[in-house]
Amino acid sequence: NPLLVIDNVPNDFDGGISQSMLQPGAATGPLALIPPEDIQSIEIMKDAQATSLYGSRGANGVIVITTRRGNSPTPIIDINSSVFVNKAPQLRPTIGGNAERRYRINSILQNAIDEAHARNILGNGEPNINVQFLTDSLNSFYNNSTDWQGLFYQTTVNTNNNVQVSGGDIKMNYKANLSYQRNEGVIKNTGFNKYSLNTQLNMQPNKRWRIGAQLFGA
Repeated sequence: NPLLVIDNVPNDFDGGISQSMLQPGAATGPLALIPPEDIQSIEIMKDAQATSLYGSRGANGVIVITTRRGNSPTPIIDINSSVFVNKAPQLRPTIGGNAERRYRINSILQNAIDEAHARNILGNGEPNINVQFLTDSLNSFYNNSTDWQGLFYQTTVNTNNNVQVSGGDIKMNYKANLSYQRNEGVIKNTGFNKYSLNTQLNMQPNKRWRIGAQLFGA
């Protein structure tokens, strides 16, 4: 995997276990924890350029991400919110319970002259009006069934919200970014809620001296 450098801080790409209780994946890596609204620029480095700046850690390439900074004499409040729907894929059509039982009974009757003939066939040629058409050992009520696909899949409504406050000039600027994302999976009991907070304070008294402080939590 490439090396991630977020605001001049190197991060391992597969940091899922150390950052959350989930396994490493697309939803738990450092890159996924940055709100898209907070990204100012993305730069890709590879080969000699990457290794000359970051050594052996950049052998597989480097992704440099710079987040937004304050650049306005008056504070700017930026709010973004979106709602999206996750739907399950096309599921297999199924029948069960009473519908399945009726289907099997009709299949028997289609191969018999009448009901008495059908019972004669099911009784191995011995006339017996008490021969059962079907023995529903797992469905004693004849009309109960479980929609197993419905137990696993669902349609979900999710949301993505981001609030950013920024301001300042080249000598001193600040930024605070708060993000919340709710993403429930189409398979029940999957998904995640993601919270992230990114604050920055940058000072540059002169061209040769620069001070920066950053707090990032997710």
